[in-house]
Amino acid sequence: MRLAQGCLAGISAMAFCLLFLVSEPLAAQDAAPATPPAAQQATPAEATPSAPPATAPADTAATGSSAQAKPNDKTKPAAPAQTAAPAVSQITQAAVQAGVLKSASRINQVVGFLAGKHKSSAYLFTPKSNPDISVFSVSLGVHTVAGQQQYASASFVPLATGVSAAVYDTVEYSDKPPAELEKGLFKNLRRKGTIGKDIIALDAGPVTVFLMPAGTGSVVIKKEVVQ
Repeated sequence: MRLAQGCLAGISAMAFCLLFLVSEPLAAQDAAPATPPAAQQATPAEATPSAPPATAPADTAATGSSAQAKPNDKTKPAAPAQTAAPAVSQITQAAVQAGVLKSASRINQVVGFLAGKHKSSAYLFTPKSNPDISVFSVSLGVHTVAGQQQYASASFVPLATGVSAAVYDTVEYSDKPPAELEKGLFKNLRRKGTIGKDIIALDAGPVTVFLMPAGTGSVVIKKEVVQ
């Protein structure tokens, strides 16, 4: 993955860094192949004066005359395959380089979920001071399988408990109006209410889905708080 970075200074207490990820996010490292079992080697026995069998067995070594091989009972079993290490995104790497350490694991988890293996670009909001105890935020542009552009935003903050909390939103456009989406694509979700009179809020467990009118279609927003 190639990474181009530019920084904007003097805007506010945050330094804004723009990352363009022009290829798919870093893929997980391949697991090391299992060690093949040791090859069995036939150990020839002394030839006997008796006549050889009419059909020599498969594990018989012939050196001028037939001799039956001893079975190798010390064959080593195959070593178990190594577990692949989790992929570390370039966004996580940039956050760590900026001094955001306590939230690094959560950043990698959420960014990996949002971007997956799709091509994406990112805009980082990096704290200028005390980065390891401050809010770190990132905006993502994700190219979906359908070829559409999806916007996503995630913010992270370390907690006193030692873990990091996060909140993320995804935004995408649909050419269908909210009422049609509610009765069709999201028919299994329970309506939680509305924001104002036009924005529908649907319950999808830990995720809340918002359907907002946009022209003849809708803007679909999904939001989750991760503790």
